[in-house]
Amino acid sequence: MKINYKRRQFVVDKFQVRLLAVSLVHVVIFALLIAASLFLPAILKLQDVTLSVAERGRAAEEFLYIDARFWPSALVVLVLIGAHSILVSHRVAGPLVGFRRVLKVVEEGDLSIRAKIRRADYLGRDAESINAMISGLSGRLREVQEDFGKTYAAWTEVRRKLGEAPAVEAAGSLENLGAQMEALKARIGQFTLGA
Repeated sequence: MKINYKRRQFVVDKFQVRLLAVSLVHVVIFALLIAASLFLPAILKLQDVTLSVAERGRAAEEFLYIDARFWPSALVVLVLIGAHSILVSHRVAGPLVGFRRVLKVVEEGDLSIRAKIRRADYLGRDAESINAMISGLSGRLREVQEDFGKTYAAWTEVRRKLGEAPAVEAAGSLENLGAQMEALKARIGQFTLGA
Protein backbone atom coordinates (compact mmCIF):
# COMPACT_ATOMS: atom_id res chain seq x y z
CA MET A 1 0.00 0.00 0.00
CA LYS A 2 1.34 3.43 -0.91
CA ILE A 3 0.43 6.49 1.10
CA ASN A 4 0.49 9.87 -0.63
CA TYR A 5 2.34 12.54 1.35
CA LYS A 6 1.52 15.60 -0.76
CA ARG A 7 0.90 18.65 1.35
CA ARG A 8 -2.82 19.38 1.56
CA GLN A 9 -2.82 21.73 4.50
CA PHE A 10 -0.82 24.76 5.59
CA VAL A 11 -0.52 23.33 9.11
CA VAL A 12 -0.63 19.54 9.27
CA ASP A 13 0.04 18.92 12.94
CA LYS A 14 -0.35 20.61 16.33
CA PHE A 15 3.42 20.31 16.61
CA GLN A 16 3.73 23.01 13.95
CA VAL A 17 1.53 25.41 15.89
CA ARG A 18 3.60 24.85 19.05
CA LEU A 19 6.88 25.30 17.16
CA LEU A 20 5.64 28.50 15.55
CA ALA A 21 4.40 29.86 18.88
CA VAL A 22 7.71 29.09 20.62
CA SER A 23 9.71 30.65 17.77
CA LEU A 24 7.60 33.79 17.75
CA VAL A 25 7.74 34.16 21.54
CA HIS A 26 11.54 33.92 21.36
CA VAL A 27 11.65 36.56 18.62
CA VAL A 28 9.35 38.90 20.57
CA ILE A 29 11.44 38.51 23.74
CA PHE A 30 14.63 39.09 21.77
CA ALA A 31 13.12 42.16 20.06
CA LEU A 32 12.01 43.58 23.41
CA LEU A 33 15.48 43.09 24.89
CA ILE A 34 17.10 44.77 21.88
CA ALA A 35 14.50 47.56 22.02
CA ALA A 36 15.20 48.10 25.71
CA SER A 37 18.94 48.33 25.08
CA LEU A 38 18.41 50.80 22.23
CA PHE A 39 15.64 52.95 23.69
CA LEU A 40 16.60 53.02 27.36
CA PRO A 41 19.60 55.37 27.01
CA ALA A 42 17.48 57.86 25.02
CA ILE A 43 14.62 57.62 27.52
CA LEU A 44 16.99 58.22 30.43
CA LYS A 45 18.41 61.31 28.68
CA LEU A 46 14.88 62.60 28.07
CA GLN A 47 14.06 62.27 31.76
CA ASP A 48 17.34 63.82 32.96
CA VAL A 49 16.40 67.33 34.18
CA THR A 50 20.04 68.35 34.48
CA LEU A 51 20.49 68.29 30.68
CA SER A 52 19.90 71.36 28.58
CA VAL A 53 16.90 71.64 26.29
CA ALA A 54 19.17 71.20 23.25
CA GLU A 55 20.65 67.97 24.67
CA ARG A 56 17.21 66.69 25.48
CA GLY A 57 16.08 67.63 21.96
CA ARG A 58 18.94 65.57 20.49
CA ALA A 59 17.90 62.68 22.75
CA ALA A 60 14.33 63.03 21.46
CA GLU A 61 15.57 63.00 17.86
CA GLU A 62 17.69 59.93 18.64
CA PHE A 63 14.67 58.22 20.18
CA LEU A 64 12.45 59.01 17.17
CA TYR A 65 15.17 57.91 14.73
CA ILE A 66 15.58 54.54 16.48
CA ASP A 67 11.81 54.15 16.80
CA ALA A 68 11.23 54.80 13.08
CA ARG A 69 13.76 52.15 12.03
CA PHE A 70 13.60 49.50 14.73
CA TRP A 71 9.92 48.48 14.77
CA PRO A 72 9.53 47.92 11.00
CA SER A 73 12.74 45.86 11.03
CA ALA A 74 11.52 43.89 14.02
CA LEU A 75 8.22 43.21 12.25
CA VAL A 76 10.01 41.99 9.10
CA VAL A 77 12.23 39.69 11.21
CA LEU A 78 9.16 38.38 13.03
CA VAL A 79 7.42 37.56 9.74
CA LEU A 80 10.56 35.95 8.26
CA ILE A 81 11.19 33.79 11.31
CA GLY A 82 7.51 32.81 11.40
CA ALA A 83 7.63 31.76 7.73
CA HIS A 84 10.90 29.90 8.28
CA SER A 85 9.45 28.12 11.32
CA ILE A 86 6.48 26.95 9.26
CA LEU A 87 8.78 25.71 6.50
CA VAL A 88 11.01 23.85 8.95
CA SER A 89 8.03 22.45 10.82
CA HIS A 90 6.61 21.08 7.54
CA ARG A 91 9.87 19.21 7.02
CA VAL A 92 9.44 17.58 10.43
CA ALA A 93 5.67 17.37 10.88
CA GLY A 94 5.04 16.04 7.36
CA PRO A 95 7.18 12.94 7.91
CA LEU A 96 5.72 12.46 11.40
CA VAL A 97 2.18 12.47 10.02
CA GLY A 98 3.31 10.00 7.35
CA PHE A 99 4.98 7.78 9.95
CA ARG A 100 1.76 7.71 11.98
CA ARG A 101 -0.16 6.59 8.88
CA VAL A 102 2.41 3.90 8.10
CA LEU A 103 2.37 2.62 11.68
CA LYS A 104 -1.45 2.54 11.66
CA VAL A 105 -1.37 0.38 8.52
CA VAL A 106 1.25 -1.90 10.14
CA GLU A 107 -0.93 -2.08 13.26
CA GLU A 108 -3.72 -3.38 11.02
CA GLY A 109 -1.39 -6.15 9.81
CA ASP A 110 -0.23 -4.86 6.41
CA LEU A 111 3.56 -5.20 6.25
CA SER A 112 3.82 -4.30 2.57
CA ILE A 113 3.86 -0.56 3.28
CA ARG A 114 7.03 1.50 3.61
CA ALA A 115 7.68 4.99 4.99
CA LYS A 116 8.57 7.54 2.34
CA ILE A 117 9.63 11.14 2.79
CA ARG A 118 10.17 14.02 0.39
CA ARG A 119 13.68 14.98 -0.63
CA ALA A 120 13.80 18.15 1.52
CA ASP A 121 12.20 16.55 4.60
CA TYR A 122 14.03 15.85 7.81
CA LEU A 123 13.83 12.51 9.67
CA GLY A 124 15.32 10.43 6.84
CA ARG A 125 17.10 8.13 9.29
CA ASP A 126 13.85 7.62 11.15
CA ALA A 127 12.12 6.59 7.91
CA GLU A 128 14.96 4.12 7.29
CA SER A 129 14.55 2.73 10.83
CA ILE A 130 10.80 2.30 10.40
CA ASN A 131 11.35 0.57 7.06
CA ALA A 132 14.02 -1.70 8.59
CA MET A 133 11.60 -2.62 11.38
CA ILE A 134 8.84 -3.45 8.90
CA SER A 135 11.28 -5.46 6.73
CA GLY A 136 12.45 -7.38 9.79
CA LEU A 137 8.88 -8.16 10.79
CA SER A 138 8.06 -9.22 7.23
CA GLY A 139 11.06 -11.55 7.11
CA ARG A 140 10.26 -13.16 10.44
CA LEU A 141 6.60 -13.57 9.60
CA ARG A 142 7.48 -15.03 6.20
CA GLU A 143 9.63 -17.62 8.00
CA VAL A 144 6.75 -18.42 10.35
CA GLN A 145 4.44 -18.83 7.37
CA GLU A 146 6.91 -21.16 5.65
CA ASP A 147 7.36 -23.23 8.83
CA PHE A 148 3.63 -23.34 9.30
CA GLY A 149 3.15 -24.51 5.71
CA LYS A 150 5.60 -27.38 6.26
CA THR A 151 3.98 -28.29 9.59
CA TYR A 152 0.51 -28.16 8.12
CA ALA A 153 1.56 -30.39 5.22
CA ALA A 154 3.09 -32.88 7.66
CA TRP A 155 -0.03 -32.86 9.82
CA THR A 156 -2.22 -33.45 6.75
CA GLU A 157 -0.07 -36.43 5.74
CA VAL A 158 -0.22 -37.93 9.24
CA ARG A 159 -3.97 -37.45 9.35
CA ARG A 160 -4.35 -39.14 5.97
CA LYS A 161 -2.29 -42.09 7.15
CA LEU A 162 -4.24 -42.35 10.41
CA GLY A 163 -7.44 -42.37 8.40
CA GLU A 164 -6.25 -45.52 6.70
CA ALA A 165 -5.47 -47.25 10.00
CA PRO A 166 -7.29 -45.32 12.78
CA ALA A 167 -5.85 -45.15 16.26
CA VAL A 168 -8.37 -43.48 18.57
CA GLU A 169 -5.89 -41.92 20.98
CA ALA A 170 -3.57 -40.55 18.33
CA ALA A 171 -6.49 -39.29 16.27
CA GLY A 172 -7.80 -37.23 19.22
CA SER A 173 -4.39 -35.65 19.80
CA LEU A 174 -4.00 -34.93 16.13
CA GLU A 175 -7.45 -33.34 15.96
CA ASN A 176 -6.48 -31.06 18.85
CA LEU A 177 -3.23 -30.20 17.06
CA GLY A 178 -5.19 -29.53 13.89
CA ALA A 179 -7.53 -27.11 15.68
CA GLN A 180 -4.57 -25.23 17.11
CA MET A 181 -2.92 -25.09 13.70
CA GLU A 182 -6.11 -23.78 12.11
CA ALA A 183 -6.21 -20.97 14.70
CA LEU A 184 -2.54 -20.20 14.02
CA LYS A 185 -3.18 -20.20 10.28
CA ALA A 186 -6.02 -17.70 10.72
CA ARG A 187 -3.87 -15.44 12.89
CA ILE A 188 -0.95 -15.52 10.43
CA GLY A 189 -3.37 -14.89 7.58
CA GLN A 190 -4.11 -11.43 9.03
CA PHE A 191 -0.74 -10.17 7.79
CA THR A 192 -0.14 -8.93 4.25
CA LEU A 193 3.46 -9.19 3.08
CA GLY A 194 5.14 -7.21 0.35
CA ALA A 195 7.36 -8.71 -2.32
